[in-house]
Amino acid sequence: LGLKELMEIEVSENVIQVHLNGLLQTNEKIALKEITRQLNLDNVVEDKVFGSFAENLSFLLEALQKGDRTSSCPVIFILDEFDIFAHQKNQTLLYNLFDISQSAQTPVAVIGLTCRLDILELLEKRVKSRFSHRQIHLMNSFDFPQYLKIFKEQLSLPAEFPDKAFAERWNENVHCLSEDSTVLEVLQKHFSVNKNLQSLHMLLQI
Repeated sequence: LGLKELMEIEVSENVIQVHLNGLLQTNEKIALKEITRQLNLDNVVEDKVFGSFAENLSFLLEALQKGDRTSSCPVIFILDEFDIFAHQKNQTLLYNLFDISQSAQTPVAVIGLTCRLDILELLEKRVKSRFSHRQIHLMNSFDFPQYLKIFKEQLSLPAEFPDKAFAERWNENVHCLSEDSTVLEVLQKHFSVNKNLQSLHMLLQI
């Protein structure tokens, strides 16, 4: 919410956000394609061949630069389900993002979101050495009705969904699902054991 407010009030026109999710970008190749798509640089890459992930990522960020650090376009990488990225092979994505963020040429910030309090223990030594170690702890304080509302929001289709009739039927079914006694019992047990939303997302994914 804080980042959303900041983007709306002060820097929305001067900063590019790239959102990645560990549940979706399951390897560096998929992550790179998503980064390219969100930076709108598909036409720049085209058929170019790169020797490594680092070279490709550096090329993408250089394509946004107009000169030095003061005139380049800043990029904020927001990594949801951050701990899943930490379980990827060699943590290549994290290493290169953190490494580039320390470059004098590329204004990059990396924000990782996770429910794991032991996340630093999951990072490789070379990755940890480039991490700022700045952590902000947020504790969930919502009750079960709010948890149920989040459950419905996660499954519902947005208002801008192209097929309005389908979205209406889908959301109506989600509403019915949220009132089903068996579903409520499962959610109540889940809520009693673990309030974190990552756990809810994993349940919904299954």
